Amino acid sequence: MAEVCALLAGRVGNPAALDFLGWVQRGAIDIDGPQAGSLAEILSIGQRFADLPLDLADASVAETAGRLGIDAVVSIGSDFDVYRSKAGKRLTNLLTASAARRR
Repeated sequence: MAEVCALLAGRVGNPAALDFLGWVQRGAIDIDGPQAGSLAEILSIGQRFADLPLDLADASVAETAGRLGIDAVVSIGSDFDVYRSKAGKRLTNLLTASAARRR
């Protein structure tokens, strides 16, 4: 939700971000919350990619994707494409993938 709100507020305006939050509050989508091992995995991700500035939002997205078996995500992080699953599989950022297709 933080990623979507940042994207909407920065590119469209705060009212769009607030509309999104209201949409979520009305039950439009399910929100996954951290699990018991999430923080340990986020720390592990941060250690695996220690040569990058730690981005808690991106590490949280990568942790959630790994835990839920998701390989396509949406992130406004400019360096998100470096993240890999524990198995070394690249996580596809749909924002940058769609931008590459438009070129």
